[in-house]
Amino acid sequence: MSWLPTAPYWLSAASALAAAVIAFQLPAIAAGAVAKERALPFTTLIGSAFAYLRKTPHLLMLMLQGVAIFTLVRIVQVNLFQPILASKQLPLPTFGFVMAGTTVCEIAVRFAAGG
Repeated sequence: MSWLPTAPYWLSAASALAAAVIAFQLPAIAAGAVAKERALPFTTLIGSAFAYLRKTPHLLMLMLQGVAIFTLVRIVQVNLFQPILASKQLPLPTFGFVMAGTTVCEIAVRFAAGG
């Protein structure tokens, strides 16, 4: 931010653009499946999603674990890494590089673990 105050917005836009490019390269959904899904009201879709979660508690547990791990990583980053970096009188951009590095490592571990 000290280098370019609008950097978070540009990075968010670049991420959204990359996600859109990836989404447009996904295979098309069959026309019958799209028509069937659009015909159902939102409340019905949500109800069926919760019914599926009730039938598969393993999926629900995996989802909750993912949220918990994500939250714990962010807590550790803010409450542990930032005070350590601040005590070493490192420049502010170093904080961003360390946080980005831990996020990249987290992603690499998830892919290595098959997830």
